[in-house]
Amino acid sequence: MIYVFKTNVSSKLRAERLKPELDKLFPLCKWNFDLEDRDHIFRLDSPVYTSEEISARLGQLGILHEELL
Repeated sequence: MIYVFKTNVSSKLRAERLKPELDKLFPLCKWNFDLEDRDHIFRLDSPVYTSEEISARLGQLGILHEELL
């Protein structure tokens, strides 16, 4: 399932710094940031995690986020 979140990650540098941690937290998933979008979108394709689990893990990294339905 694909989940989409509005985030406060607004720079390529910050996204690159988060990459190792996101790879660890979501090892079975494909993810990306769309920093050109005004909502700084984080998109995650997950076969295993729920939106609540994803939200909790993003919070662990200090990423402010809101799921877009």
